Amino acid sequence: MRDKKKQKMVNIGVLDFSLLIDHLRQSFDGTCQVQLDVLNKIVKECPDLMAPITDFEKLDTYQTDIHRLFQLVFPRIFWETEKIGVILPASMKPLIYSPRFKYSFLNESGQFQFPSDFDIGLFIKKRLSRMYMHILDKVYLQKTSAVKNDHIILPNIDKETGLERFYHMNVDMRFVKVLSDGPFKDLSEEELKKIKNNITDPERIQEILPIENFKISGVTILRATEVTQTHVLSLIQKDLIDQDNVVTQKGFLRLQQRLRNYFKLPNLVASLSSFYEDQILLLNTGCDLTNSCIFSNSRHLPKSYFVNTPFEKAVVRKKILAFGDIVKDTSLNISKKTLDGANIHSLLICPLLYKDECIGTLDLADPDVDVFGTQEIIKIEDIRPLFAMAINRAVEDLDNEVQGIIKQQCTAVHPSVEWRFRQATLKYITEMQLGNQSELSPIIFKEVFPLYGIADVRGSTKARNHAIQKDLEDHLTCARSVIETAAKEKPMLILNQLLGRIQEQLERIQSGLASGDELSIVKFVRQDIEDVFPHIRLFSPNVSKAIDLYESQVDQNVGTIYRLRKEFEESIQLLNQRLASFLDTEENRIQEIFPHYFERHRTDGVDYLMYIGKSMNEKGEFHEIYLKNLHLWQLQVACGMAWLTQHLKPELSVTLDTAHLVLVQSSPLSIRFRYDEKKFDVDGAYDIRHEIIKSRIDKAVVKGTQERLTQPQKIAIVYSQQEEETEMVQHVSFLQKKEFLKKHVEYLDLEDLPGVNGLKALRVGVIMNSSALAEWMIPYCLDQA
Repeated sequence: MRDKKKQKMVNIGVLDFSLLIDHLRQSFDGTCQVQLDVLNKIVKECPDLMAPITDFEKLDTYQTDIHRLFQLVFPRIFWETEKIGVILPASMKPLIYSPRFKYSFLNESGQFQFPSDFDIGLFIKKRLSRMYMHILDKVYLQKTSAVKNDHIILPNIDKETGLERFYHMNVDMRFVKVLSDGPFKDLSEEELKKIKNNITDPERIQEILPIENFKISGVTILRATEVTQTHVLSLIQKDLIDQDNVVTQKGFLRLQQRLRNYFKLPNLVASLSSFYEDQILLLNTGCDLTNSCIFSNSRHLPKSYFVNTPFEKAVVRKKILAFGDIVKDTSLNISKKTLDGANIHSLLICPLLYKDECIGTLDLADPDVDVFGTQEIIKIEDIRPLFAMAINRAVEDLDNEVQGIIKQQCTAVHPSVEWRFRQATLKYITEMQLGNQSELSPIIFKEVFPLYGIADVRGSTKARNHAIQKDLEDHLTCARSVIETAAKEKPMLILNQLLGRIQEQLERIQSGLASGDELSIVKFVRQDIEDVFPHIRLFSPNVSKAIDLYESQVDQNVGTIYRLRKEFEESIQLLNQRLASFLDTEENRIQEIFPHYFERHRTDGVDYLMYIGKSMNEKGEFHEIYLKNLHLWQLQVACGMAWLTQHLKPELSVTLDTAHLVLVQSSPLSIRFRYDEKKFDVDGAYDIRHEIIKSRIDKAVVKGTQERLTQPQKIAIVYSQQEEETEMVQHVSFLQKKEFLKKHVEYLDLEDLPGVNGLKALRVGVIMNSSALAEWMIPYCLDQA
């Protein structure tokens, strides 16, 4: 592997003015006799200029003649105004230079000075590449396209402003020649190709063509052209590709320094903000977030904070606004409200647009007055799209991070409350970025109203157990038939014993199915009965036929006969799917009217839980009419689910009925998100009553009887307060007039539940053959079809 050594300049330069003098003679001959006479006089008085100069200590004696020589190259007006330097070839040793060149690039001793962060290694590498290009051109007559593209950019620090400026160094090597102590090395086509392919990597070329084998004789002329604006623009574009420069303080301070160089304002302070829902996020700023810049002491503020300020005006108009002195101009409504004592006078607000939508702002401030004019606005227009794209990526990354944390900490979150989780996550991310240990803040919604409803499949447990019992009986009967056939062929005592054990299992499950019976019977059949099948199959064709029949009856996936239970499970799955789909469809419609929390569960039937209230609305809006509307919606949806069950029966293998219940509570409660359980729960002991009722209400019975409250084709409405009864009676009356509900309404008291007493209920039947109800349900049924 090739050794990677630090590049250094090789001393192969030879000072020789003869090529330059010969070029001037040819240029002046026949056109500029006066200049030609001056040139000849200089050479006559100092003939050493026509030969290589190896003793640099003698240069001082030649200085007057060298200056006279270069006055012929550069007229005085250019020499005084341009940055021009003459250096020893293949080196960075200055020989003669214009005043401005010295001021910008040289130290007091006349040597090049570079900023502390200047990559001198890269600079030397480019100089070596230049030498190899010249060698290829002059010695091997090989041109390289890289010559035109290999720019040398030299930075320097402006002594007046302290800002970094950038200059393109035009290296004029017309007056140098390539020498060698011996004959030049012959290069094969393959070697030439390799050198040209690696022309920007002189270390690789060194292996083929050592630079020490050459001497570069003559003088090199440097002309420096300032390219600060275009180069800094390129650096800003490069910096903005890396998101760290947008969101980290170190990266943004570097970006701010670029902006200072770009605008030539050494005290400029930049701030970059984005819009995220109802918040304005300070992605970064070039200050310490104390009291020296915009957005002091905060990293995110509500949009309402900037109402009636120039920030709002700039965003609404999508127009760059500049202000000369925001402290004196009190009409701007900005000084006290936003700056919080910051040392700022000039301000420029640049809205950042992505797909014609304002997604944030780049704000520039300066302690001096009137620093942002037309030129600065033109300049910021050039970088505006770059920052807009960076902001867009930053917001997308932030949104992905927020979603990732929510998913990890909270799993799925209902859209109606996602805004609150995003706020908590955003605060958490901000604290982590500031280096503070943090946890997600508690998610609590106070004063919300609970709504609960259930569509329970009546008798599902009994029906499931009956199906399991009958399938097990059939399984044991099939197994008994195989063993009986085998015993007829070979009357073995052990087979008679197996028959007796099978009979015992049959009698046990016929008397009733207990917990664990299914697993124990399947285990018994597999281990004790099926285990002998491979052997007894050889008894006779009749036994083999009996085993084949047995195996055709048994479902290989579950290891037992799965006929009646399959019919039951498929029926209840279809019913559940239709009920859940209908409920989700209706919930999506009601969600559009007013946002509320909703969660649904599927068991044998469906149940759902809803919360609604002012604290759950991002805008803080709420009216009691939305709660009443949901109560009425619950009754209407219950009518629809009852109708759906009835009309789905022809499609079901097992006849199923649903009983419907709505729990009403008019007093609000508080709920808290439990991060450990990843769900909402009531917050506080007082509110636990609703949870107790919700968990036990489906078993409630009418007081003084053994009658279950919930009955097929009926809706039970459970409540405890008189005002709740009054409201629900009004809703029932409305649905009776629509011919959804029957006229007769039962007013019932309920037996006390553990920990809960005083519950009452209304119970009313659904009109299953109602044409009005059918008309409402048919569009849904057609969608399902």
